[in-house]
Amino acid sequence: MHFLRENTTIPVPDVYHYDSNPYNRLGGEYLLMSKAPGVPLASIFHSLCYNDLVKLLENLASMILPLFAHRFTDIGSLYFGATPYAPLPSSAATPKAISHPYSAFPFSPTLSISNVVSSKLASVKTAQPRNREFHVGPIISWPFFGTNRGELAHPSELNRGPWQSTSAYFASCAQREIESVIRENEGKSAPHRLHLDPDQIQSSRHHRLTAVPGDESDDSDEWDLEESEEEWEGPGDAMYRDYRRMQRTTFLVAHLSEREDRVRKEMARWMSMMERLVQVTLDDAPESFGLDCHDLSLENIFVDPDEPSKITCIIDWESTTTRPLWQCAHLPAFVQTSPFIGRLFREAVVKVGKAAEASASTPTRHGKEIDIASLAREWLFYESAGQRLRMAHRFVEWDGWEEGLIDSILGPEENEDDWFKDVEGMDMRAGLNSPPVLEHPPNILNPSVSRRKNTLPFNKEQEKEQMLNTTGDYCGGRGGELGRRLEAWLTINGIEEGQSIARSWERDHELHNHQVLVE
Repeated sequence: MHFLRENTTIPVPDVYHYDSNPYNRLGGEYLLMSKAPGVPLASIFHSLCYNDLVKLLENLASMILPLFAHRFTDIGSLYFGATPYAPLPSSAATPKAISHPYSAFPFSPTLSISNVVSSKLASVKTAQPRNREFHVGPIISWPFFGTNRGELAHPSELNRGPWQSTSAYFASCAQREIESVIRENEGKSAPHRLHLDPDQIQSSRHHRLTAVPGDESDDSDEWDLEESEEEWEGPGDAMYRDYRRMQRTTFLVAHLSEREDRVRKEMARWMSMMERLVQVTLDDAPESFGLDCHDLSLENIFVDPDEPSKITCIIDWESTTTRPLWQCAHLPAFVQTSPFIGRLFREAVVKVGKAAEASASTPTRHGKEIDIASLAREWLFYESAGQRLRMAHRFVEWDGWEEGLIDSILGPEENEDDWFKDVEGMDMRAGLNSPPVLEHPPNILNPSVSRRKNTLPFNKEQEKEQMLNTTGDYCGGRGGELGRRLEAWLTINGIEEGQSIARSWERDHELHNHQVLVE
């Protein structure tokens, strides 16, 4: 939040004090900050008129694009101070042998201010230094801390970065899940909570598996518990029980071994797909990292109640990390459920870029000019080219692997080549008049692919869009998605033309009803 306030135009609360140590006197991490001005966007979003909605999206785009200009050398999280990984000058003292440069919990020191916080809040805001130094350190995100993973030491038990390449980050994600399964098998950690519906889980419930392929001994007439209890109480009974217990123990070990083999195989498949997608979709674009605004939801964006298109504050930056540009350039969270508003946001990015291109003044950051037009083109490129990458990356955004997850997200392995059909690298230098915008990845329009319904995530997105066009909306507020489209059409084309079209619809409807009655 300090970085955003000092280096961008994004309005964030003032941070007065924080403590990231859960063992402090209060017994938990806490943050003291100023109250966000305005009202949450959620309270008025569904009542926004079309013009206010467009203006709001343009204002949001004008904040996101300058943030997209910031580049970082690693994937991880932001920390105060100079990087501890930089090479030391020859005159520097010999460093002590410590396990890791981050000593506070979990990695970052607290912000030191007076103990009497209540009497110093006003002075702290003005006393905070400007343009302080920041660096990228170990990542703070849920997959690396969820399900008690925060107790694992970094980097000996769990590597949390920072990573200088996307490939190294992918490898750590895969190893994270493999080691997690091994720890569960060894009883060193509690099983994570499941994310899938029961019918999607392939082999987690032990009673669905058999110790040996084709084994039906539990279902056969060879051993029946009720009959044995009534007819056979000899020593053979105890021997047979021990035999079956041994079989079940062997079965459990076989299952744990199978589970470890499966997670290794699925992680290798995911890494191979991600590496191939990066190579194919980005067309050798230079690797760089930006700051990802991952949680721009209706509850986290505050606006002026009297001027609802004006953004007054954005809160909840927890787990904000640096990521590859294809992961930073995405639609805001509150836009992703609406194809229509998603299209409006892309048009807002184009409009902001065009306005900057036509303007004589150029925004600056620390004395350096920011080329908003080029940033808009770059953002549009990575937003479109990174669609498949962001979709496939969801496989490692959970806090625990489970059988069935990879097929739910990536689809069946035999259809994996469909992810790469008709994919070509797009030119970042494309004009703003024709931005590389894809409503859906191209291959879902291929008849040979579309016949295999529900085999890939692309098909589900296409079915959602088709359902929207044929049966109505799936979004709330002002008549939902179709209501938004109709309102936009009336706003752009004028009420009179809309009324004439509506009267023609009524005449057609009356003619149709009359024909039905006659028949």
